[in-house]
Amino acid sequence: MLADQELQNEIQDLEREVEELEKQLENSDSSTLLDTIGPVDELLHDILYDTNSSDQKYCQDDIGDGITIMRTTELRELHETEIPKIQMENVYRLNGISFFPISNDPQREFLGVRFDVFREETSKFDPPHYVILKRDIIENSHKSVASSNSGNWRWSVFQTTISKGIPVFELAAKYLSQAYSGTPGSGSDKDTVEIANMNLDAVIKFAMQVYQQL
Repeated sequence: MLADQELQNEIQDLEREVEELEKQLENSDSSTLLDTIGPVDELLHDILYDTNSSDQKYCQDDIGDGITIMRTTELRELHETEIPKIQMENVYRLNGISFFPISNDPQREFLGVRFDVFREETSKFDPPHYVILKRDIIENSHKSVASSNSGNWRWSVFQTTISKGIPVFELAAKYLSQAYSGTPGSGSDKDTVEIANMNLDAVIKFAMQVYQQL
């Protein structure tokens, strides 16, 4: 029950994060982002135009040039750092299906699948849907209890936010029924083995079938 609650909390956190990002993308523009530079501009103006100062070696044109350079640099840095992130987010969303690891899961027993559905009639994305898959161990006939870190296994649906009208579990039984061997995350090249042993081919087929019915 504790694991169920933690996964549910994580799904809710993801949904809140998506909502916040969508609001930021809808409401933000360059002028809003650059408002944070206002206090710096004012401080610079006060320092350079201090009437009590005996050294008035800066003129107004120099100040204007300095502020312009600051704003130009800020815009360039904003473009270089934030635009690629937004573009990558859009790529993932337009693709419709993305996979993500579950935090605090060192054994890689869980895999998250996110579905983003765009509605042409409203020109908006639906709230994202999630399916959490779990790596179920298939008991060996020679062992009464199977180890969670070895042996044959298959993916199964652990939790989902998709409505009951879509046969998620039936699709899982059809496309995720094949048994595999090996342990995700084991081996010398951990990242490579981790991906290979997750058997994403079957998961992708399952996810595409679910996506078509959303």
